[in-house]
Amino acid sequence: MAFRIKKLGEATYKTFTVRDLLALVGDTVNDEVRIRGEVFRISTAEEIESSGGGAGGGGDPAIPAPMPLPTVDWIRIPITVGTPGQETFNLQLPLDDLEGLFLVVNGAVYDAGSNFHVQESSLQWHGSFPLDVNDTVYLKYLSISSSESEY
Repeated sequence: MAFRIKKLGEATYKTFTVRDLLALVGDTVNDEVRIRGEVFRISTAEEIESSGGGAGGGGDPAIPAPMPLPTVDWIRIPITVGTPGQETFNLQLPLDDLEGLFLVVNGAVYDAGSNFHVQESSLQWHGSFPLDVNDTVYLKYLSISSSESEY
């Protein structure tokens, strides 16, 4: 069975097979993999075609069809520090739930509520040091969406 997976931090996908995975966890020199105490030959791995009903061979209805994997991405919202010591930033967030919001300052990650808070369309920095115009600052949060349309 072939599958594709998105490279971390990139928009490109790479395709792998079950045989690729078996080679990673098995012994490629001896062409074998140990699964639950039994030894199998990696080179004999074969894709089993599904003919409806389920994901197993012959369309076995006892084996459910695989669910599509969601697309998970970190979304970054850059923040520009306009003046040294700036503490308040106006921004538009496409989020209702701010629980999973993080502020990154020069690579250090801060949870909402600890060194900053967001109220309506305003971010207030109250960290232990003043922000500077040379600092790299951005908000980040996870975005999870259905990927059914991709397959």
